[in-house]
Amino acid sequence: MAPLLLVAVVTGCATTRVVRLENGRDSFVVTPSEESGAELEAAELGDGEFEQSLVELARDVRPQRNPMQQA
Repeated sequence: MAPLLLVAVVTGCATTRVVRLENGRDSFVVTPSEESGAELEAAELGDGEFEQSLVELARDVRPQRNPMQQA
């Protein structure tokens, strides 16, 4: 039991944070990092900024012929 627990802890702590972004044509891998001594702050959006960004991004998306099949 102990070796199994050790393997779970080691593999869980050894993994890096990686974000894979796929947009249909290209694939990007982003590895987030923090600068030492940097202050972390929450990102705050103004009134309507999220909705406006979503509207702009939605204009670039081409509708699918069969959305259920693509899901």
